[in-house]
Amino acid sequence: MSAGGEKKRTACVTGGSGYIASALIKMLLEKGYAVKTTVRNPDDMEKNSHLKDLQALGSLEVFRADLDEEGSFDEAVAGCDYAFLVAAPVNIHTKNPEKELIEPAVKGTLNVLRSCVKAGTVRRVILTSSAAAVSSRPLQGDGHVLDEDSWSDVEYLTAKKSAIWGYPVSKVLLEKEAFRFAQEHGVSLVTVCPVVTVGAAPATKAQTSVPSCLSLLSGDQAAFAVLDGIERATGCIPLVHIDDLCRAELFVAEEEASTGSSGDRLLKPRVFLSSAKLVREGFEFKYKTLEHIYDDMVEYGKALGILPSHDDMAKNSHFKTLQTIGPLEVFRADLDEEGSFDDALAGCDYAFLVAAPVNLMSANPEACMQSGWHAIPQQLSPVLLCSVQHLPDLQQGDGHVLDEDSWSDVEFLRAEKPPGWGYVVSKVLLEKAASRFALEHGISLVTVCPVITAGAAPAPTAHTSVPGCLSLLSGDEAAFNALRGMEAFGVVALVHVDDLCRAELFVAEEATAAGRYICCSLNTTVREIASFLSEKYPQYTVKTNLLSGDLLDKPRVCLSSAKLEREGFEFRYKTLGGMYDDMIEYGKALGILPS
Repeated sequence: MSAGGEKKRTACVTGGSGYIASALIKMLLEKGYAVKTTVRNPDDMEKNSHLKDLQALGSLEVFRADLDEEGSFDEAVAGCDYAFLVAAPVNIHTKNPEKELIEPAVKGTLNVLRSCVKAGTVRRVILTSSAAAVSSRPLQGDGHVLDEDSWSDVEYLTAKKSAIWGYPVSKVLLEKEAFRFAQEHGVSLVTVCPVVTVGAAPATKAQTSVPSCLSLLSGDQAAFAVLDGIERATGCIPLVHIDDLCRAELFVAEEEASTGSSGDRLLKPRVFLSSAKLVREGFEFKYKTLEHIYDDMVEYGKALGILPSHDDMAKNSHFKTLQTIGPLEVFRADLDEEGSFDDALAGCDYAFLVAAPVNLMSANPEACMQSGWHAIPQQLSPVLLCSVQHLPDLQQGDGHVLDEDSWSDVEFLRAEKPPGWGYVVSKVLLEKAASRFALEHGISLVTVCPVITAGAAPAPTAHTSVPGCLSLLSGDEAAFNALRGMEAFGVVALVHVDDLCRAELFVAEEATAAGRYICCSLNTTVREIASFLSEKYPQYTVKTNLLSGDLLDKPRVCLSSAKLEREGFEFRYKTLGGMYDDMIEYGKALGILPS
């Protein structure tokens, strides 16, 4: 009951995990409706977490139901005044549209309608179809107007079999079957045919429309191809804001005179999808311009990860400065997505593989040990940046030297599982897999294994190495523990980032360079660093409280770059003074040290 003693109106919204349905549920709850929604798997919190948040707005029940199962919607529809049929098969690119898209769409719609008839309480059913049921037809000249009397040409679509022909055909057939069923069973049915729907919604994922409309900002070529395909196929890009769509659905539900099909529209040159019928019956659109339509969608795109967030922009702001030095293009790519590096690598002479997963403390390190190595074409000369995360046997005695023939012990690491073990194992395995791949495919591969890398760089954030090296001045115990943990294996081995970059370029351009190269210019200890910092930077107080316990007076292990030097490379930064000179100012700029 409402506060005034009146019984709350109840609505069922199918497909509550979806983009449109989530926004409709939110609007209904805000209007005071009790809402029931259906999802295929209520326990799937990745898809349904927003429903928990929406329950704070009012009465919302979540039911398990499946379009393929007759009767599975009975419980959700029971006692409802209105039923909003939003759920639909979305397997647009199926190889068998008849069996996997068209038949399930028609069958699923009829299953929900049968549940509405059984309930005996449903005043009106609102079927969310699509403008694909209206506009998928041969173009008929500029200025052609499509309205509720227009239907996509099923025979044309079935004959031409374009990439997604099954989707518009499914929408036409489910609409017509729904109207036939409604007429036979006395169901008040209204169909809303939304166009490309945009704007923010509670759903944590948005399919097709939002990524496509943001593709000119995101650079997602696959999403842009969808947008371009809509314009080429239909002669326009018709848009509607999701808030207007939800208001329209609620309007036709409550408006006694509403019957038949209502098309939501916005305009673009060759064809116009008209919502004159909807407007004539009293509905007013709030979002009529691109500015209004995109206002909240850009923020929604950031939340979904389609567009870079403010944090992403902060991470990448240095690229703007670097672009003033020379030609620099920035591409979107992900190590997990095969082919996503193709555009970036096309036409390159060298490839420097620096990106790597950095989830050092993952609860499942094995799952993180995958490489994007397959991205590299054969014609390139790649330089793989690996890591010297060494775990020598300290029983071998002081002065033990590690060189390019040394490998961390994978069996030992997997058995003992010390902190960060997965990172070390990943570096060994990716190196070996990359070398094997390069050998099989005729790729000239060189691997550089840097030690702890210090010094200033253009990046506005620095992970692990710089905070660790500055931890005796900053007092950051977590960063110091990382530094101390490295010394636990016999040494704090350092290289300046400028020397590392020079070494990478050296092995890329040196015709005789081959195999692995350790990049290390200084082997030291935590105590030696603390003594140096106390003397060189008296304005800072070295956090001597961090120096308790077993710390080395001198390195027990030496990491050797003799191979790199034999081939002609010279390190410029060989002392702690050289390492720390610019790193202090860099630490201030990053906020690690007080300015």
